[in-house]
Amino acid sequence: FFFSSRRRHTRFLPVSWARRCVQETGVHGVLGLDEQGKEAVISNLLPTMKEIPDIYRAQLPDLKKRYEAIIESFKPDKTIELKAATRYSSSPPWKNTFVNLQPERTSAMYMSERDRFTKDPLSRIQFQKEEKCKLDSINNGRLSHIKMSNSLLFQRIQESEQKSDQRTELFLKKKGLRQYNYEQRCHLRNDYA
Repeated sequence: FFFSSRRRHTRFLPVSWARRCVQETGVHGVLGLDEQGKEAVISNLLPTMKEIPDIYRAQLPDLKKRYEAIIESFKPDKTIELKAATRYSSSPPWKNTFVNLQPERTSAMYMSERDRFTKDPLSRIQFQKEEKCKLDSINNGRLSHIKMSNSLLFQRIQESEQKSDQRTELFLKKKGLRQYNYEQRCHLRNDYA
């Protein structure tokens, strides 16, 4: 038991450095150097329990002013004479409630006042007509492309057939000339002919 020591040998390991950092961190802050170069406790980012009431007391007048400003914004204006609202008018005049429900101008659902209150019963389906015209033009373009490609293919097929016919004609002519030449030579050499 002479050599059995329970102390961990962490004198030269990083564990001792971490232990020292934890010990240097105090309850009220971290040990560091102040402006004069002396060791001092630098406070943490969060205030302590003793500092919180003082901070609230310092911010209380500003909070009261903001609260009163919010309440004042909801009070009606005293200079406007209010009349009883009828179905035709009111004072102040009725607000345009369509503005609250209207989508943005950049949205696809936006409708101007002229479009919304038009008397044309088919105006609501105008976008469907535009979509149909657009789809028809796309389909017509596809069909014209298919027709053009088919006509090009038909022309190529005809040209290739013509070339093959010309080749076979040339081949038959050459073959006939060879045969004719061969027969001429054979008859010239024979004495009985």
